[in-house]
Amino acid sequence: MMWYAETKSVISTQRNYRRVYGGAAPDAKSIRLLFNKLLTTGSVLKQSGGARGFVTEEKVEGTKDQVEFLTIAVYNGKLGINIKKSEDISKVTHYIPDEYKLFYEDILNYPTSDTAASGKDE
Repeated sequence: MMWYAETKSVISTQRNYRRVYGGAAPDAKSIRLLFNKLLTTGSVLKQSGGARGFVTEEKVEGTKDQVEFLTIAVYNGKLGINIKKSEDISKVTHYIPDEYKLFYEDILNYPTSDTAASGKDE
């Protein structure tokens, strides 16, 4: 940036950069942006994006009062299950250990998504 400050020439700055460092020099826009950043902030280093704030107990307690919890069920009854999933479960029920069988048998009694949409039970 000192070269640009001395000469006010992008081309001279690029030539000096290539002579000293070799390889491709920054483009004109980058040189001007870095020079302006140096003038305004005193540095060409990237500034930190900022650290994330941490959550304190006071913040948590303050938000608890603002949260509304549901007091009613979101849906009534059982949700419909995709008929293909139901068929897949029924194919493997004989592999399910006895302590979990009731759970899966209950799922197999759920209405399928086809019948749930029409309001019918199988």
